[in-house]
Amino acid sequence: MMFQGPMLTIYRAINGGSPWNVPAGHGSANIDNAIAKFEKETYEANERKLQAVRNNEIRSEKPYQPPAGRLGESIPRPS
Repeated sequence: MMFQGPMLTIYRAINGGSPWNVPAGHGSANIDNAIAKFEKETYEANERKLQAVRNNEIRSEKPYQPPAGRLGESIPRPS
């Protein structure tokens, strides 16, 4: 190998043997378990949301109820 300059040889010396020096798409990590976990969590969250819609438990879908006063009486509105 011919000498190609100090920066190139320093770069190769520092990064050449790094275990993280893997081109994109050529890693050995299997992420199927992570994908399955997040798909399951998303499915369960969507099921809870769908059940809330079915039971009419969504706060934004209910009519507004003004907060109760000190002893349970409603707060008078200004006229």
